[in-house]
This record gives sequence, structure tokens and C-alpha cells, in this order.
Amino acid sequence: MTASTGKYGEEVATRLVRWWGWEVLKKNSQHRWSEFDLVCRDSSNSLVVIEVKAGKDPGRALSQAKLARLRTALAAVFAE
Repeated sequence: MTASTGKYGEEVATRLVRWWGWEVLKKNSQHRWSEFDLVCRDSSNSLVVIEVKAGKDPGRALSQAKLARLRTALAAVFAE
């Protein structure tokens, strides 16, 4: 996947969640252990963190190591 494919995927995801009526709070939010592609608030006022994957086989793109880093980052953010 190229950087342009990733940016395109994030733009499509941003448009989709806005179409759903969600508020996009942050894009590409950097944290010590990871980066969150989209941080949103949904229609029930829940906080939703989205990892965008774009490319030929996005279902295989989220490794266990990446998932562990995202969980660690989320735990650190909510502990603040």
C-alpha cells in the first residue's frame, strides 16, 4: 500500500462516518505507542477509535502486534 492509498482510505472513512452523523474529533492522532487514524463521537455520544485499512487485502493488514500497540495506546489515553 502506498501513502496515497492510505490517505485516500482515511478520506473515504471520514466521509462515511460524517454521513452516518458522527463527529470526527481527530484525524491521525499521534500518541506515544501508536497513531489513531480517526477518533469520532457517534450518535449515542460514544467515543469511537477507527483504524483505517485500505488496499488489496485490508482484512489481513492489522497484525496482532499492531492491535496490541493500539490497545496499549488506548489504555494510556483513557488513563490520562
